[in-house]
Amino acid sequence: MEAASRVIFPPEIVEIKGALAFLAGPIKGAARWQDEAIAYLQREVPVLNIASPRRSLDRTGDYTEQDYISQIDWESHYLRRAATCGVIVFFFANEETHYCDRPFARTTRIEFGEWMARHELNGTNLVVGFEEEFDGDGYIRHRLMSLPNIPIGDGLEDTLEKVLPLLCNFCLIPYGQCHNQCRGPLSVG
Repeated sequence: MEAASRVIFPPEIVEIKGALAFLAGPIKGAARWQDEAIAYLQREVPVLNIASPRRSLDRTGDYTEQDYISQIDWESHYLRRAATCGVIVFFFANEETHYCDRPFARTTRIEFGEWMARHELNGTNLVVGFEEEFDGDGYIRHRLMSLPNIPIGDGLEDTLEKVLPLLCNFCLIPYGQCHNQCRGPLSVG
């Protein structure tokens, strides 16, 4: 089967078919964990669309207001798409570089609250993971105890392993020819 997957970065909005994994988590001040996640997912699920809000090359300087708005619109578009046909991966990476002008992972924490509520309302597929010693993981883990259908990972690879079974309902690869964690016949969302 010809690969139908792609990695999508802001501000590009394109039409895609099949499953989408959205990589939600800190960007400013965090290591480029998204690059490692993309490599892992492409290796394990060769036919998968991945939306990474971290642009392929870090920009220097400030975003213009239009850059900021297009980033928000891009993220909203692909978060909604992953919610209907895939999985949203929240990975709480540690702060690598401190910026005094804003709290670390501010946007991630807001988005996580929104999507945790959406999971509770409509079953949106979420996977949550934490880098060791992430500041605030105890609170988030405690809140997740009331939502047992959200897998929780320790470290990036463990988190991504928990993503694979959730993609099976949207996989484009014939049953039994993918990562072999499928739960049954597959359909395209």
